[in-house]
Amino acid sequence: MPFQPEIASLPLATVLFLAAGYSGYFIANTGIRDHHKSVDVAFSSAVFGFFGLILHQTLVTHEINVYASTLLPYAASCLIGVAWRMWGRRGMRCVLRFLHVSYADELPSAWVSMFNVTGVDGTQLAVQLKNGTWLECDDLHRFAKAPNGPCVLGTNGDVLMYVTHYRLSGEDRRENAAVQFEAWGDEITFIPGSEIARIDLRRKKKLTFQAA
Repeated sequence: MPFQPEIASLPLATVLFLAAGYSGYFIANTGIRDHHKSVDVAFSSAVFGFFGLILHQTLVTHEINVYASTLLPYAASCLIGVAWRMWGRRGMRCVLRFLHVSYADELPSAWVSMFNVTGVDGTQLAVQLKNGTWLECDDLHRFAKAPNGPCVLGTNGDVLMYVTHYRLSGEDRRENAAVQFEAWGDEITFIPGSEIARIDLRRKKKLTFQAA
């Protein structure tokens, strides 16, 4: 007898509610969900799934075919997740602060809070190790198309970066000429969070296109 997961025997509306809900939750909380508990995941997913389910039932009532009445609600839940990440979370926080309800952002650390900021581009990255050595990337855009580029900031504090310059403790700043090598590719460096004493990251708002 072929293997069939139990979820495959559930009604379509239930499967849609679960799939759309979790997808919306995942999009809305990418990069800032490591501290979430199971109950947070469940109820947050239910909120996003609720909107998809309402749209699904509306389309079914109007006798829309099964493909449209399934895919459109799923896409809607995902778009709601995008909207919440881009504007909703920030808007709710502003309202709560304006009403003096709460000044907390519900994020576990300042490091995780950095991942909640959208609409900015990183420009430069510098990491100081505990032994005093500085590792720097003076132009992150230079590695925008490189594997894992231009850098990766792990939620547990570790870093992947392309080191263009370095400075040993007590010595002058030097260029790492081998970071880019046409024959072998770009050299990326992994830095465990346990070895990092400080991280400096320059960012600026993304440029918006303006018609001539």
